[in-house]
Amino acid sequence: MKKLLLGLCVVIVLLIGFMFSKMKETQEMSDALTFQSVDLSKIEDGNYMGTCQTGLVKVVVSVQVKDGRLRSIDLMTHEHGLGKEAEKITEQMLQQNRIDVDEISGATISSRAIRKACEAALSFDQG
Repeated sequence: MKKLLLGLCVVIVLLIGFMFSKMKETQEMSDALTFQSVDLSKIEDGNYMGTCQTGLVKVVVSVQVKDGRLRSIDLMTHEHGLGKEAEKITEQMLQQNRIDVDEISGATISSRAIRKACEAALSFDQG
């Protein structure tokens, strides 16, 4: 019985260590993201897909641009852990008609990943 309990404790400690390692990796990947300016006036009307993955956080977006304005930003995928609050950053982007808005406090990693996915969707098309 003691060996079983000891084995279970070892497994639990290893799992906790693995999760802390993945969380640290996710934070480091988020911190390493760099952002470029997106000139919406140079984006042709259309729908664009973009992705960003920073460790445990994965984002896939569909961004619609019409007449040089952001018309919609749909989160197709948002694997976020505790970062669900970051989803409201899309409202800020639409209201301000730009990608480079402030991150949502308490959901910084997901906010950065959503911004980067939107940037990825739109940046390839600029002339």
